Amino acid sequence: MINVKGRTARVILYLLERDYAVSLKKISEDTNININTLRKDMKSVADFVKEFGLNVVAKPNVGLKIEGTPEKKIALSEELKIAEEILSNSESKTWYACFLLLSSRKTPTIEDLSDILERSRPAVSSDIKKIKEWLKDFNITLIGEPGRGYVIEGSEEDIRYAIKVSIKNFFSYSFDSIAIKFGNLDRFKASDQKLLGVKVLKTAYLFEIKEFIDRLLQDLKRVLSPQDTFSFALDVYVSVERNIRGFKLSYDEKTLLQLSKMGEYSAIKNNVKILENSLKINFSDSEIAFLTKRFLGLRAEPIETYSSIAIPDVYFKKVEDIVRFAEEYLGFKVEEDPEVVRMFALHLKGAIEKIKLGVKIENPILRTIKREYTFAFDIAKKVSEGLSKSFKIEIPEEEIGYIATYIMALVESSKVPKKVKAVVICPMGIATSKILYYRLLQEFPNLDILETFSFKDAIDGKLPQEVDLIISTTHINFSPFPTIVVSPLLSKDDVKVIKEKLKEILQSKTSKPQRDFSNKLLVYIEDSFRNKEELIFEIGQRLIEEGYVKSGFVEAVLKREKKFPTGIESPIPFAIPHAESEYTQKSVIAIILLKKPISFNLASDKNKSILVPIVILPAISNNEEDGILLYKVIEKLNNLEIAKSILKLSQPEKISKLLAED
Repeated sequence: MINVKGRTARVILYLLERDYAVSLKKISEDTNININTLRKDMKSVADFVKEFGLNVVAKPNVGLKIEGTPEKKIALSEELKIAEEILSNSESKTWYACFLLLSSRKTPTIEDLSDILERSRPAVSSDIKKIKEWLKDFNITLIGEPGRGYVIEGSEEDIRYAIKVSIKNFFSYSFDSIAIKFGNLDRFKASDQKLLGVKVLKTAYLFEIKEFIDRLLQDLKRVLSPQDTFSFALDVYVSVERNIRGFKLSYDEKTLLQLSKMGEYSAIKNNVKILENSLKINFSDSEIAFLTKRFLGLRAEPIETYSSIAIPDVYFKKVEDIVRFAEEYLGFKVEEDPEVVRMFALHLKGAIEKIKLGVKIENPILRTIKREYTFAFDIAKKVSEGLSKSFKIEIPEEEIGYIATYIMALVESSKVPKKVKAVVICPMGIATSKILYYRLLQEFPNLDILETFSFKDAIDGKLPQEVDLIISTTHINFSPFPTIVVSPLLSKDDVKVIKEKLKEILQSKTSKPQRDFSNKLLVYIEDSFRNKEELIFEIGQRLIEEGYVKSGFVEAVLKREKKFPTGIESPIPFAIPHAESEYTQKSVIAIILLKKPISFNLASDKNKSILVPIVILPAISNNEEDGILLYKVIEKLNNLEIAKSILKLSQPEKISKLLAED
């Protein structure tokens, strides 16, 4: 962030937007800043813009104007707008306060923070309480000393990690765009000289850090996504800062020996000389070990193929167990794409080895996974308990998120109606690329997806020559083909953009008509059930009487629900109680909307319960079509807007139509 107060930034932006001189009175009126305060701030304004090669010029009897080249004005304006956007909400200010408390040479007092953040002392005190609680997760204690600020107590490794996470949280939703900007960083471009400002990150370090990471990846023959690259850059940055200030790390001999045998350790040790020479610091063996652990926590994809990597059978068995559990949970067969299964097994092998070494796993899209794929995350949480017991480790939430992406990749592959045309570039990892691949196949039956490629493949010119469209999760500027940049998890807005692009470049191709599944949906709107047992019994009896299921269905559902609860903590919670397919006579999915929500135990934790307003009671066969339908219903109910719309409807026919349509 730029080192400038909010009102000063407003004045600078105001002047940058005008090519003419403006009087102090006019500036005061338009910015709502007291004119006397404005006079006091003008020296700060002048000093600050000078750092960007600009000058505040006073025109006698006219007013003030910022003079300089258009390029420098634009660069400063962009930085100020980023700063303004990031600090425009209370949460960002809280994370900035956390960063200052952890990393300042002189720990700030409440008065200092109040002045820097332009917040009241009570608001800052409230922030500090939240920060204290948050730091407990890092085994860090924040102790206040009256009139002297705060003292930080915790291990150096934990403090470094907390500083890095506070920076990431501070950037929040701007993190991706800043990561891309870092990836394009060029020390010889004037506009890059002030990248990210100097209040949080010192730009001077970033050029050396980027060179270090570029050479490291080249030596290791690995590729990182822009987000992971910048995340590791923050680890290196924090290490440099702490090193310069004399805060040292120390690992025991056993840990050092384990890490020193790894190729990543050797590569970091060889390339860290870039930082040592340019910044005049020394990286001890423990410092190199720390960076090795941080690097191992990332999703660094090898440039070469995975086919030659040996994977012990135990990991394939674990994947098989996870798939079987997912089938029990969801109530339909999950097709096992051989490539995804292999990648999943390889991922588990690497993740478990890293966790045993004490590596903190990074997951830049964890928040999105938890929001968009609630049920997959629930499954992942449950299966992680078994993995923890088998390998005697604790699976962190970040890794649970990765497991969820592989589960999603397998589930998505189960509902693909037909292969269709384009090239997909996704540097976020095989699971995420598979999710995107199958999502595209599902959403656009008229697309012919030739293959998925890594960012490295694209840079190396490995894309096919005959391509109509590139769909990428990162910005690329080296391809002659039309390109659409999308979220790794394919948002609604992405779908709209792709649809419009297909109309433009694929002309009048038509997609295969989707099957009408509405005849397999039964919708009930109820308000009389006191608990899940009553609901299952009553609706189950109706299904028996109408010939959909055999006698014994109700007992089978109740027995299974007790053993494997199905409550899903989605934006609007729902449950999927079901029995085995052997009880099905005529496939049907009963959807029960409850005016009075009832309690179901959570699938992710059978000791906890949740009130659900929607219940899915399926009775389906093992055929692919039924599985696709059930997943389609689950996916729609996991969508907040669709679930809200369904709950507002009072006619079963309209609800059935909404669930069945594409």
